[in-house]
Amino acid sequence: MGCTDYLPAAKRIEVKPGNYQLLSLASGIDSIQTEWEPADDVYRVYLWLGEPRAPNLIKKWQRADAWHRRQIRHL
Repeated sequence: MGCTDYLPAAKRIEVKPGNYQLLSLASGIDSIQTEWEPADDVYRVYLWLGEPRAPNLIKKWQRADAWHRRQIRHL
């Protein structure tokens, strides 16, 4: 069960007005087969006060194609 299953029960945090920096991390995304089925995906968000700046994408996830997945299994 995720925090968005029932929005009124979702955890919330209070933040003071201001500018914030954010780091969003995800793992296990490859385990997602359909939106509503159980999977092994995990998410972590870090939020802290900081000066405004342009977004910086460190790494973008892309699902491996079927051929690539087969090659990895044979390593």
